[in-house]
Amino acid sequence: MVQQMEPIAGRGIEGNVVQDVSLEKKLSLSIIASGDSDLVKEEEKKEEVSQTLQPNYSLYFSELSAFMRSHIEQPTNICLVDLLHLPVDYYATVIDKIKQIRAINIESKVMILATGEQQAQESFNLFREANERGLVEVSTRPDPEELEYAAALSAMVGKLPNSLDELYKHGKNGKFENVEVVKIGGSIFDLLDREVLHNLLETIVEIHQDQDLILTVGGGPLQSVPADYRTSLGISDFRYQESSKEQITQQALTVVDLLRQISPDKVAYMPPEDMVRTLKDNWITREFLMGKIPVFSYLPEESEEIGIPKTQYSASDAHTVRFADALGSGKVIFLKNTDGIYRRDPNLPKTFWDRLRKQFREGKNDFFDFVYAPHIGDKIERLGLTPRGEVTDEHLIETLALQPFIDSRYLHTIQIVNGTKPQELVNAMKGIKAGSYILK
Repeated sequence: MVQQMEPIAGRGIEGNVVQDVSLEKKLSLSIIASGDSDLVKEEEKKEEVSQTLQPNYSLYFSELSAFMRSHIEQPTNICLVDLLHLPVDYYATVIDKIKQIRAINIESKVMILATGEQQAQESFNLFREANERGLVEVSTRPDPEELEYAAALSAMVGKLPNSLDELYKHGKNGKFENVEVVKIGGSIFDLLDREVLHNLLETIVEIHQDQDLILTVGGGPLQSVPADYRTSLGISDFRYQESSKEQITQQALTVVDLLRQISPDKVAYMPPEDMVRTLKDNWITREFLMGKIPVFSYLPEESEEIGIPKTQYSASDAHTVRFADALGSGKVIFLKNTDGIYRRDPNLPKTFWDRLRKQFREGKNDFFDFVYAPHIGDKIERLGLTPRGEVTDEHLIETLALQPFIDSRYLHTIQIVNGTKPQELVNAMKGIKAGSYILK
């Protein structure tokens, strides 16, 4: 008999034990359908499908109602979602769950099964748009009365990647859809804690043994110098931006220096002046990423030559977002000194809270697993403190980065992970829920 379990199970779960999945092991496949669907209700059909699919997949069944209520922790490699009998009022909820699946694990693939009649309806536009963005595959549901029903389902699943290696390489999005761009945020550097930064960089080197990633950096303490000059001395915005550019460069070179102390041959600094040619001529390849951890600082002034709008040098979040989208990546990870997204910055000192209490909305400091970018201002307090103790209205993410993310072609997720807890980054890269996620 086929196991009954929550639809979004861990990779290769046997009983209650989560096992690592290698290329030699089966992919995990969740089949999610309404309670009156033949895929769930009819034991004979379920058994037929199971016998056809189980030689190649670790197979799990669940009802759509449970899927829509589920708290996703570790998506399966493939999710097959049957929309038969699902009221159109619930389509948006299913789309939300699909976005959460792809946010947690960008290597997970989702296939939607829908009848021809469902696909012809205007309400199905939600799934068509998700398909165009590369979030889902859409297939016409086979007739359960057909003798080759199970074989037809198997063939549909087979259209999706059938090994982890293919899961990693293919996708409807950009060339580097499944390569995470990881930004070491300024708040990590602000700590000036040798152990924290070294532990993080050692973990990044270990992660690179199995997964490709690209690093960018935030300003940190170095960025405070031009900011102080602008506040105290009144330097022009041009001088402020030029100074910011120099400081971000030094920050990137600092990361390169520290990484080379850990693994001399694994790091590659990518100068901004080479970035136009790097992206135009496809210098960054899968083979290159297997051997090196590239470290970028900022987008060059000539970025418009490759279709990237000119961006203020002081806006490192925006540089990371636009760079990742230019690469065709599906997700960026921001490493910060926080466990995720809270209603208020959890690192605010009591003196600050007492001084500005009236400017905050009342209520407990809720934690958010998922937040949609257009609604960030409604969900969280943007007031916070800079490292210099100044009030800022850009807590969590720069305002200049939000619209580029919303307008991005390939990016669908910004993940907020605590960089002082390296295991959280490990989990994030493995497709296990970690921190919080900004969706669009």
